[in-house]
Amino acid sequence: MSKRRIIQFFKADSESFRLAIIGFSCLLLFAPFYFFFLGFIVFPYFAYSLYKAKTFEESFKRSFYFLFGFFLGNFYWISFSFLVNKNFILLFPFVFLLIPAAMAFFSALFLASSFFIKQKYKLSLLEYYFIFALILFLHEFLRGHFIPMVDFKGLPWVLLGYSFFASDNLVQFASVVGVYGLTFIVIYLYLSPIFFYEKKYKDLGVKLSLLFLLSLVFLHSYGVHKKKSFDLVDISDVTLALVHTNTARHHAQTEEGIIANVNKAVDLIKDSENSDIYIIPEGAVSIVSNNNYNQAFEYIIEEIAEKDFDRIIVGSPRAGLKDGRYYFYNSIFNLDNNHNFLGYYDKTNLVPFGEYNPYTASFPSVAASKNFSKGDRENTILKLQENLWAVPLICYDGIFPGKFSQDGDFLLNITNDIWFTRKLFGRNISVGPWQHFDLIRMRSIEEGKPLIRVANYGVTAVVDSFGEVKDVVDFNDSEQVLKVQLPAKLAEPTIYNQYRDLIVYLVVILNLLAVFNYFLLRKN
Repeated sequence: MSKRRIIQFFKADSESFRLAIIGFSCLLLFAPFYFFFLGFIVFPYFAYSLYKAKTFEESFKRSFYFLFGFFLGNFYWISFSFLVNKNFILLFPFVFLLIPAAMAFFSALFLASSFFIKQKYKLSLLEYYFIFALILFLHEFLRGHFIPMVDFKGLPWVLLGYSFFASDNLVQFASVVGVYGLTFIVIYLYLSPIFFYEKKYKDLGVKLSLLFLLSLVFLHSYGVHKKKSFDLVDISDVTLALVHTNTARHHAQTEEGIIANVNKAVDLIKDSENSDIYIIPEGAVSIVSNNNYNQAFEYIIEEIAEKDFDRIIVGSPRAGLKDGRYYFYNSIFNLDNNHNFLGYYDKTNLVPFGEYNPYTASFPSVAASKNFSKGDRENTILKLQENLWAVPLICYDGIFPGKFSQDGDFLLNITNDIWFTRKLFGRNISVGPWQHFDLIRMRSIEEGKPLIRVANYGVTAVVDSFGEVKDVVDFNDSEQVLKVQLPAKLAEPTIYNQYRDLIVYLVVILNLLAVFNYFLLRKN
């Protein structure tokens, strides 16, 4: 492509500008807005615009601008992390635009491929609807498992299935098909009004709209039935104290800052009611633990010795010696009131450029100043009492469906959400913490287990096995200790807990076979 054509490509025409705007508006589909029905306007317009594109270049350009708007609206908060360290502040405006642009570029290449299929087979709007819906789902699935040029973990953030959180009943079907299954359903629903763009399909559009309306009624009814009829079993009468520190600074580095953060947690515990288990969030203790010893842990336990408690759960970096070399991990520790170390879990899903640099060999100074290592015990569960087991999830861990133990009684998520929050005129302007909370809530529905979430600055909450929030403290509240009991879990494992994404794989394979067979018959 010549320089002139590149300039022409990035010069937004009226259609590209419209697509960028409606793509950006998709942030309203998710937390904290939940404007679910906006999807029935936005996605048919986008799909029809691609259907009418006359060249691949035009299709790619329209895809790029829509997706740029989508990713800018839903990922602008990532750039806030570059305001934490003064050494990276100058990178803020570049990251603000570069990350959405890079994601949009690769995604647009994938979605614009529908142009070649449309041209080769001269697809009708009806045929294009089914092809594009499948391509759009495959895009969502792939971006959840793969970030081009970065890693093979993916970024399953704001998958379209999360927009179902507009209704606590609609989202219950995740216990059967998971968030990817919901995303599959949502895409076909959102795209269905595309038939109203052409007169000859209006009758079909009405029929499909009624069909999909019935689908929503079915999903809603399933959710209502599940909440009323599924058996629950009490886990334990243990009391937990969620220490919401509301810390304003990100991972204190100076000795003074570290001591201040630790003392804040200590003071909050001292002023709280007695609880069986105290949970201190990620980021509150930034002293590295070595050989299962941390002077901060010892200090905390000694300072709160007057409290009647059994366990203390706390997040802290861990140093592990392996083959004569120290490796550093982002970890969660389980200790008792006598300083006994009872277990730990090392984070298995690390944040690119935040906790490790994918390009360490080529660009050793980019972003992450210290590389954490990936934990090798993905299926860890922590024993908190004789018959009480927690599934540990540290921050980013919780956004990956099914990538943790299928056992355990409840999900325990500690997180450090400071790095992607920012206040303007005293109010947080980042949707990141709310979106992050919904991603973790979805895991609770999928697994049929309650969730205990403790944030240093963000959303601290108790969520039941249906994903409903029972108690919450957010970043607009002052620091406090939330004393809670565990909600009941489902008596039987959910289908998703047992089979993970197997149903989704089968449905996608059947769809691909049906498409292949259709075009084979059409050709003959």
